[in-house]
Amino acid sequence: PISTLFRSTDISTRFLGGGGPGTFGAIAIIFQSILALIGGGAVTQKGNSIMERNLARWRVPKRLWQEVKFAGATVLLLIFVGFRLLLPSISNGYVNRGSENYVAGRLDSAESQYLRAISLNPDNILAHYSLGAVYERLGDEEGAREKYKLAIAGGVDLAYKKLAKLEILAKNYTIASDLLLDGIPFAQDDVVKYEMLTNLGWARFELERYKEARERLATAIELEKRLDQKYWLMAPHCLMAKTLEKLNEEKAALEFWQNCIDVKHFRGVNNPEEDKWIYEAKQRLKLL
Repeated sequence: PISTLFRSTDISTRFLGGGGPGTFGAIAIIFQSILALIGGGAVTQKGNSIMERNLARWRVPKRLWQEVKFAGATVLLLIFVGFRLLLPSISNGYVNRGSENYVAGRLDSAESQYLRAISLNPDNILAHYSLGAVYERLGDEEGAREKYKLAIAGGVDLAYKKLAKLEILAKNYTIASDLLLDGIPFAQDDVVKYEMLTNLGWARFELERYKEARERLATAIELEKRLDQKYWLMAPHCLMAKTLEKLNEEKAALEFWQNCIDVKHFRGVNNPEEDKWIYEAKQRLKLL
């Protein structure tokens, strides 16, 4: 029946997802409730009686009542459908607010916004990915994995990099390698590809596949030359130095140990291992 189209709970509960509706959500819920009351009243026996009394009061000819009621129901239906079509855009708005909070370090607020975005539009892949990043920073690795996997299914290239990094840190090097091999062809820009190649070299190194590690790291370092220096990482250079040592090329490794601690390659410690690599570099260069 038409009345099922005007149930307010469907959309209202979506706005309530993620810790409360917010100002816009509250307005939307009120609006939906009004539509439900009016729309529901238009098709129930009691509502029909009320409408007919109003039509008589407004002196609408009785022969036109059916047409007027049909037109009113149609307008309500169009309004409702239009509102439903707006949900993806509203969801994206919550993602944008969540990203602002994430950058500002307000992780609880960011989580709430992303959850609300997903409640409004479960197919909002960016919201899933962003929520995964929040969970990762909060130390919820399993929650982050779940969201990154959903983002990968939706084609988000960054999710491959993020999930693979979690697997490397968990010492699941084969899983990380497979993820990166799948993800590199989907990298949308050179920065993402550069980081994926670096992590693939890292995973190969840990698997003691040193020749493959050198190949991937060399590709990353070559790609680095095309990037703005603000995107450069110490990791490919530190890892290349370690790899060359494993291949008994200690002299060649010295250049990369130097790059490992060179300020232009230092973007801050991105993982617990990098602090160890810097210490190793200083030892090899006799700076300690």
